[in-house]
Amino acid sequence: MLLGFSFMVIFISSTFMDTQNEEVLSEEITPSNTPTPTPKFTNFSTYEKPILPKLPVYNIYLIGDSMTHAFGSRGGVFSELINKNKSDTFFEVSNYAQANQSILLLPDRLKESVETEPGLTFKPILEGEPHLIIIESFGYNPLSQFGKEEGLKKQEEVLDNVMEILINKFPNTVIMFMVAVAPDKTTYAMGINPASADERWAQAEERIEYLTNHIKYAREHNIPLINSYEESLDELGDGDTTYINPDDNIHPSAEGLAMMGRVMVRQIQEEEIFPE
Repeated sequence: MLLGFSFMVIFISSTFMDTQNEEVLSEEITPSNTPTPTPKFTNFSTYEKPILPKLPVYNIYLIGDSMTHAFGSRGGVFSELINKNKSDTFFEVSNYAQANQSILLLPDRLKESVETEPGLTFKPILEGEPHLIIIESFGYNPLSQFGKEEGLKKQEEVLDNVMEILINKFPNTVIMFMVAVAPDKTTYAMGINPASADERWAQAEERIEYLTNHIKYAREHNIPLINSYEESLDELGDGDTTYINPDDNIHPSAEGLAMMGRVMVRQIQEEEIFPE
């Protein structure tokens, strides 16, 4: 009888332990009900410039049309000026700007590699590691097909879109806007454009609308601005021909590129983009 009782105690104890083990095992293999957090998407309104850490090398990306493309693949005079007297820091400039590009193409261009010259291809901007991105206005390729009011509206819509893409992809990257040299309405495109003087004047004015709208957008959204446009105006408020290439009367001359480079470096320093 005692033997039978001991057997029952052992059987019950064993059954209890097996049940507890099954519960523990069940708890271990049951998938968590906690959802995986999704990255927070930030809508763009007012820009807040991040603070960069002190580094030995910084990557600067230039984006724009032929006005910025004129600097060359590695930034030319701008690269020389920003690296001048910087023995402990190097600024690597990658110029993604391309000729004949309107701002409508910019969102797609962020995802595409760019062959800037034979043998040199930059991977897509969104796959890079920029510390500073400078976006030029694309103002010399206006959206004429939409008319003035709708074209300027589309310019702002694309900028909204691009800023949202960039601040979400690169929250710790500084973004600046830039406007290139101002056109001279009297000589604009003279020699390469068969249009009449009045027509070329109107073309120059249209480009000014997009250049100044880029300035307005930057100021309204607190985006640091490199304003080569206003720097290049003469005493009459027109584009100073010293800064315009006489071969086509459109693009920056050597003096124009040097002036733009100086304004870029000066504004970067005034904004304290890179720590000393």
